[in-house]
Amino acid sequence: MAQVLQRDPTGLSLRADPSALAPERLLVFEVKGDVANFARAVSRVPGLELIDEEELPSDEDKAPFAYLLVPDLVALRQILSLWQTWLSVGELPDGYAPWRDVFGCLRDLRVWGPADRVQPLDVEILEEEIEGRDDEELVSLEFELIYRGAVAVGAAAESAVVQSIAQAGGNVIHRARID
Repeated sequence: MAQVLQRDPTGLSLRADPSALAPERLLVFEVKGDVANFARAVSRVPGLELIDEEELPSDEDKAPFAYLLVPDLVALRQILSLWQTWLSVGELPDGYAPWRDVFGCLRDLRVWGPADRVQPLDVEILEEEIEGRDDEELVSLEFELIYRGAVAVGAAAESAVVQSIAQAGGNVIHRARID
């Protein structure tokens, strides 16, 4: 992880909004307790910066989330390994005290996954939208795909989504790609 931070002097930034971030290298920090405590803990980790702190809601009824885009998979795995050590042992190796303070402010730390793609509020909106409709009635949805790397990989991912839509009886009305 130190090598990653040395390669990228701008450091790693935690954000309140995951849009436009590469999902394959995105960590989700689910915060517990006071967001200000989390922000202070993050500020003590060299190379880690919290962006959009004011957008993180306080932890009253639900846990706020912060998103960390990690430059490479090695650093991502190292952070997850530290988290697993923290969960199983309750302490971290020497030199990682600032991470201990961050982990102490978390309910969960995980790689961005299916549960993060569609938020509960979005599910509620979709359920309201389809309630009372016939099973055959189509509902318009907008998908935003994030393409990284090779054009062929992006085309294959898009093809898989189009195929899934067709299998569900839907169709693509319009598509656009912004490079």
